[in-house]
Amino acid sequence: MSTRQSRAATAAALAPVAPPCFSSKDQWIEYVSWCAIDQRSGHAPGPLVLEPGEPVRFNPAFDVCGDCNDRYARAMQRTGKCRPKFLIDLFAAQAAKEPA
Repeated sequence: MSTRQSRAATAAALAPVAPPCFSSKDQWIEYVSWCAIDQRSGHAPGPLVLEPGEPVRFNPAFDVCGDCNDRYARAMQRTGKCRPKFLIDLFAAQAAKEPA
């Protein structure tokens, strides 16, 4: 398996629940997988946190809105599904539930 395929598979396995603006879990997994393939150091944060000596984990700061166009964003805003901080809020809620 190539590095690109490995990143895609890892991102798919680690992806949390889809933000409400995605129409399905499959659409979300495909998006996250492609973003992981294109992820490069020194650019906008991708879906994976890749730190030497640390286990790979999903990036709560991943910008899921980066590829969104204005028309789709407006449609999602009208329906209440546009939540740019969805991942940050999700991971914060999970961290709050974990025992100290």
